[in-house]
Amino acid sequence: PTAYTLGWTKEVVKELVGTGIGIVSGGAPGVDRQAHLSALESSGYTVCVLGTGILRAKGDLFGRIKEGKGLLVSELDLLERGSSFTFPRRNRLIAALSDFLLVPQAGKRSGALITAGFAREYGKKVYVHIGLGSSSLWDGCYELVKKYGAELVKGAGDFLPKSSRDALAEFLCVPRTVDELADFWGVSTGEALSRLSRLELEGKVEKVGPYYRSA
Repeated sequence: PTAYTLGWTKEVVKELVGTGIGIVSGGAPGVDRQAHLSALESSGYTVCVLGTGILRAKGDLFGRIKEGKGLLVSELDLLERGSSFTFPRRNRLIAALSDFLLVPQAGKRSGALITAGFAREYGKKVYVHIGLGSSSLWDGCYELVKKYGAELVKGAGDFLPKSSRDALAEFLCVPRTVDELADFWGVSTGEALSRLSRLELEGKVEKVGPYYRSA
C-alpha cells in the first residue's frame, strides 16, 4: 500500500474506534497491520483473523494484539501453515464477523476482492476509498464499484453508522466531564482528551469550563 493509504487508514480507524466500533482485519503487513495498530493506539478493540494456526502467529503485532484489547482468531489447526487455501477461508471469516467492509486500496489481484465477494454474499455493505485515481493500485476498488455496487467514500463520515454518531451526540446533550466521557468510551482519561481534541477541531463538540457538549 502507499503511504497515503496507510495514513488514511490510520485516521479513519481512529474515528471509527472513537465511536465504539471495533476493527476486524487479517493481520497481514500493510493496511491490515495499520488498522490493528491504529485501533490499539486509540484504546479500541480489534480482532485479527489468521490464515494460519494460532501458534504460527509470530511477531510484534500479534503480541500487541494479545496484550491490548484484541483477539486472535483462527479456524485452522494450531500449527497449520498458511497456503492458497487457508487465506480465502480467513477472508470469509473476516466478512462474516464484520458489520461492513471497508477497502482502502486494492489492485486487480488483491485478496480484498475475495473478502468483498463474501461480504456481498452475506448481505454486508462494501465501501471503497480511491486515493490516486490514475494508479493501477486502485483497479480492484474500481472493479468493486462497477461490478458489485460498492460505495465510494472519502472518510469515515461517509459510512459511519448513524446510530454510532447519534449515541455520542445524545450523550453530549447534557454537558459531560472528561471522566464521564472516558467511561462512555471505555478508555483512559488521556485517550478521552485526545479524542475530544479531535472532535473540537472537527467542530463536533465544544468545551464549556470543565465540561464538553455537542457543538
